Amino acid sequence: MAGERAGEGELTAPIRVGMRVPEASASVMEVRKAAHAADVVQLHLGFASLSSALVAAIAAEAPLVAHLHDVSPFEGLGLPEFGPDPRQDSEPLLSRLQRLRLAPVRRAVWQRLCQDARAIVAPSQYLAGLAKAAGAPPERVVVVPDAADKPVDAA
Repeated sequence: MAGERAGEGELTAPIRVGMRVPEASASVMEVRKAAHAADVVQLHLGFASLSSALVAAIAAEAPLVAHLHDVSPFEGLGLPEFGPDPRQDSEPLLSRLQRLRLAPVRRAVWQRLCQDARAIVAPSQYLAGLAKAAGAPPERVVVVPDAADKPVDAA
């Protein structure tokens, strides 16, 4: 299904992805092929389904723009805003183990995005500040608010 038309000028590439997808996997090759035909790839972050190999494959074929939506990309990066080390807090053991397991993957993906993304779009100054504190090049962090100044009639 890679390369299906989603709308005017849009291509989709439904593939199997995961946090530890090898660089030579069929999924990464499908992403490369789809990205090669793109003018730009907008990556809406979801760390449960990304690997640094996937990010690198996209960026090798097309300009990459990463969009932040919440603080999840920064969990496990050691920023003071996120409190004590997850190994020492009162969170249930299973949740702590999950966060600890994801931390190296999140760090690798974030580092790759900081290296390869042409822009990192944040919906607020707060998220932009977290991105910069986590190593994003300040000149590539752009604030674009999600909300409109006033409600829009749905007529």
